Parts: sequence; C-alpha cells; structure tokens
Amino acid sequence: MKGKVKFLIGCLVVLAAVAVASPGMALNIVVFLLSFAAAGGAALFVHELGHVLGAFITGRKVIKFSLGPVTLSVPQKKLIFSWKNFYYVGNVLVDVADFRDEASYERNNKKQSVIFILGPVMSLVTGILALTLLKSSFDYLVVTLFGILSLAMGLGTLIFSDGRLAKTISDPYESLYYYWNILFTIPNVKEESLKFLLLKSETYLFDKYIGNKKGITEKFTDLFVLYYAKYFSQVIGRDRINAIDFMPFLMDALSSETGNRHNKMIISHILCEEAMGWSMAGRQEEAESLYAFVQEHGVTEPITRLKVESVLKRSVELGREYAAQRRALVQNNVFDYYEEKWLKERGLPGFK
Repeated sequence: MKGKVKFLIGCLVVLAAVAVASPGMALNIVVFLLSFAAAGGAALFVHELGHVLGAFITGRKVIKFSLGPVTLSVPQKKLIFSWKNFYYVGNVLVDVADFRDEASYERNNKKQSVIFILGPVMSLVTGILALTLLKSSFDYLVVTLFGILSLAMGLGTLIFSDGRLAKTISDPYESLYYYWNILFTIPNVKEESLKFLLLKSETYLFDKYIGNKKGITEKFTDLFVLYYAKYFSQVIGRDRINAIDFMPFLMDALSSETGNRHNKMIISHILCEEAMGWSMAGRQEEAESLYAFVQEHGVTEPITRLKVESVLKRSVELGREYAAQRRALVQNNVFDYYEEKWLKERGLPGFK
C-alpha cells in the first residue's frame, strides 16, 4: 500500500513539473492518461465478462467479480472495497462442479477450459471490432486505446496465462494444482470432491516420485499439491500421504543456499504443518526443533508463524490473535472453515 502511494505521489510531482514548464504539454498528458485509464478499465471489464460468459455457457455460478480494489460478491449481492485484496487487473472466481470419479472430473476440466479461454477470445473480438467498425464511426483516442489494449490483453493472456491454464487444466494431473487452490478459495465446502482430489494426488505423487523423492523439491506446483494433500489429510485423519517420506529432501532443499524462493516458501509451509502435527502427536521436542530449522532457513509470513507458535506453545493469546488476523482478511473461504474446525477439534485456544 505504501509503495502505491509513493508511486502516485511521484507521478503527480512529475506532472506538476511538466505543467510549470509547458502547460499545453501537461494538458495533453492529462487527456492521454485519463483516456488510457478509461480504455484500460473498459478492456479489463470486457475481458472478465468473457470469463463470466464462459461460466454461463457451462452452467457454473460466478462467486466473485473483482476489478482493482472493488469486488462484487455474487452470493451476498454485496460490493466490497478493500485495498488489502487489491487486484492490479481483474479476477473472476467461478464455482467448481462436484466430482467424485474420473468421468465427472474430466467433465469439470473441459468446462473449466471453456471458462479460461473465453476471456482472451472476448478481448480479441472486441479489440478487432473497436479498431474496425467502431473506430470508423467514433474516431476518438479512447476507442483506439481500447482496441489496442484489448488486442494486447487477448494475445497476452492467450499465450501467457488463460490460454496456458486452459491447456494445463486438460491434463488430469497438472490440474491438481488448480483444483486444490480453487476448492480452498470458494466459500462452500465440497468435501467429497476434496477426498477424490486427495486420492488422485496421492496416486500422482507416489507414481511420479517413488523413485526420485528429491525431484519434488524442484517443481512448485507439485510441492503445492503435496502441501494441500498433507493439510487435508490431517483434517480428515488420513495418513496415507506420509507413506513416502519427503522430509529429508525438503529439509535439504530448504537449507541449500541456492533454489527458488517460491519453492522454499511452500516447503516452509509443508514443514510448518509437519511441526504442528508432531506437536499434537506428543513429539514436542522434535516439533520445536523442526520449527527452529524453518525459522533459520525458511521463508514464512507473520501469520503463518503466528499459527505455528499458537499450536506449539498452546497459547491463548497467540491463538486469539491468529483467529483475529484470519477473520480480518475477510476471505470467508473453505480454508478458513477447515482451519477453525481442525483447531477446535483439537481443543486449541482462540478458536472456541
């Protein structure tokens, strides 16, 4: 937030200096910036409408529609303004259909591909229309900018984000990363789908890494799958995910001076969950030792450290503070539901 304010102040200072030196140039700059902002906002809105259209075609419910700091919560019929959850571009959160077997899982993947791809398609179509039919009748700067930005957004997202996601989601194993993320982000709990996802994740991780446990430390998406598989296993009291012991390799990767920061962050989260599990199982010294290792070598956020310390220390004060910080995020998602449920069932303070 402070960085955004500094950037805005810097822009205003530069604009003021230009206005003093050349008032005419300053006016042109202001007109261009306002036109660019209007065209950019419209292009983003139309792009996200493409995803909404995809949801309508595939029979999915739109949960949230976000542009910048403004979010429309569809189930609540409420507009939320929050700089904490600021989107520099846009975002549409769409519900996921229930799946309990391979057939329903594959159907879900195909529908999700349609939702992903219709964003870029909408941008490309409206961009072409703006630069041809619309521009011939309304030859304004904002129309030209809208057309150019829409085409750029359509091509960019087709190549680097939405198009890539549409291709990824068609792979039954590469899509695990997406579904773990989305099923913990939506507000409604789909436990049967999560259980199927856990079984599929176990099969995938075992088949891929049984002969190369170290390999998982090099792929962020698979580390992400391992994290949520371990987390959900703890929630439902299932232990099969621990049949392969990745711990020595995860710790080696974390203590290494080289390595990707994002990978180290998710490894840190995995080890933190492990430390809490050990603590709840009565292995307190091992849990504290593992957490100290993560603190020395890992990458964790303050809220994560607060959670771990509330569990390891059985601290009422820390537990309440962690619960308050989670609620302050105003996520109202499945992760918060399971987080509170898991801690309550184990009699931890701050969540009663």
